Amino acid sequence: MALVVRIELWPGGDEARKSVKGTLVISNDGTGSVTMGNYDVTLLTRIGTTSKRGRVERWPRKARSVWGLIRTALDTVYPGMSEKTESFEEES
Repeated sequence: MALVVRIELWPGGDEARKSVKGTLVISNDGTGSVTMGNYDVTLLTRIGTTSKRGRVERWPRKARSVWGLIRTALDTVYPGMSEKTESFEEES
């Protein structure tokens, strides 16, 4: 099972003109338990190629929200991003 977070730009709010800017895929690897999950993290570029990979282990499924999982997954592909205020660029 996977959680997919897709970032889209809708120019002028027009969904018909949307473009995908990137996708985060968080895949349950099936090795966890009912209370703890282990996940493979893949960051995809706008064209769908793999940009970065990461891993979240021992995620407390019942104690934390999905938004916390997304933030933790992003931290695995951009270490220290949460602490920095500077911008980062997508790697080619």
